[in-house]
Amino acid sequence: MERATIMLNGFYTWFRRVEGSDDASDGMTCPSVADEAGMPDHGAADAVTIEDPPSSRGSGTADHGAEVSDDGEELDDEGASDVEPDDEDAPYGGTAGASGAPPMSQRIPIVKWFSRVVGMTEAALRTLPTDEVAMLFERRSGGYVSLVNRTVNECYNSGRSMCMPISAFMPPGPPARRSATLVVRVAADTSVETRMAMDFAELQNTAVQPIAMFQIDTGFDGLPRSASGPDALTTAALSASACLATAPATVARAYAYPDRPTMLDDPAVALHFPVVGGEVRFTGNEPELPAEGSSGWDSLLGAVRALWQEGCQVVFTGRRGQGGCLGVASAGQHADQVYGAVLRPAEASSQVGRARQGFLYTAAYTAAYCAANRAAKVQLYLTLIGDDPALAVRAVLGMHPRLTNCKGSTLDRVVVVVPPDLSLPTECDSWLCTFATTQHVKVVKD
Repeated sequence: MERATIMLNGFYTWFRRVEGSDDASDGMTCPSVADEAGMPDHGAADAVTIEDPPSSRGSGTADHGAEVSDDGEELDDEGASDVEPDDEDAPYGGTAGASGAPPMSQRIPIVKWFSRVVGMTEAALRTLPTDEVAMLFERRSGGYVSLVNRTVNECYNSGRSMCMPISAFMPPGPPARRSATLVVRVAADTSVETRMAMDFAELQNTAVQPIAMFQIDTGFDGLPRSASGPDALTTAALSASACLATAPATVARAYAYPDRPTMLDDPAVALHFPVVGGEVRFTGNEPELPAEGSSGWDSLLGAVRALWQEGCQVVFTGRRGQGGCLGVASAGQHADQVYGAVLRPAEASSQVGRARQGFLYTAAYTAAYCAANRAAKVQLYLTLIGDDPALAVRAVLGMHPRLTNCKGSTLDRVVVVVPPDLSLPTECDSWLCTFATTQHVKVVKD
């Protein structure tokens, strides 16, 4: 695919070719990511919109007012169905399909997400020799990787993982176009329907992959916030529905790339933000951070790396009912993700952390905009990463004009999704009004 080859030019990819790895093995056919169609005209209207979630606005997002199984049977409040679920101990509870997304049972127990995709538990995978772990992944042209479940003879698109310094994206010269529309999506209530409509797992399952990118809250290595033990990834992902939705990509990031980079690997950045196990761990010997807006600050910001993954197959949708089950995504759906991380509360509350958290918020959202532009996306969905929504909103407002009102930007619409259980600080309204006035955009509330 010509475009994929061009996009690899200048990137450090996490992909290391294995001799003969482009050939399919064991008679399996790995699904290919659909070629991206021609991009639409990107002329953008200037607006900042605060809106209700799609379910209450009648948008294209699926209506989750009544939950149904794959057979059309309505589910009860506990996620149960009159349809007897398939044997939970079977790898999928259904015969393999040709699309790369086999027909799994109607409801997947969330604690079994790893074995349902990989064909074994994470603890079992960790006992395998390195060469056998490598056999779970097939390297394909363009840097794409497939996760192979040899138990059921199926494979899934894990996508291709990309890494590039922010400085390589920053637009030169004066603005070249008007800013993209900025939407702040606030939940009207905390109902199940609203939560499903605001869930990134659901949004990734309904988005058009060639034009949209999703920011995911992770550690600095692009993995769900770490846990301990032999099932660390399995446990960490339970609270990260966006990572569960694209489980093959999540597993590949953890196990297909032994030398995977982090966002803070650059030596100059690592002096200020030492990373251990995907998280920053301060030693107390960090140098003073350059003043915000100074050339030193800009240089350090440019050295932070953007991490993103293209062509992640969506296999699960959001959590269903109160039974701890996942829905099953439609075959062939893919999503592109960009990863963002800030300090964990313990580090953020330290003296050295308080002076650095704002920098990391700026870096996380700058990387999201830059990756979306580099991948020629039209829509970017942002989440409020970390535990400080005020810092998150300030970072978005600081970067939005610069990185959408610039030469090379393809973004038309940026959506900030505020989780139903999180409230924006009261001062955010005034910030948005000021932003609208100074950037000459219209603020609409509905």
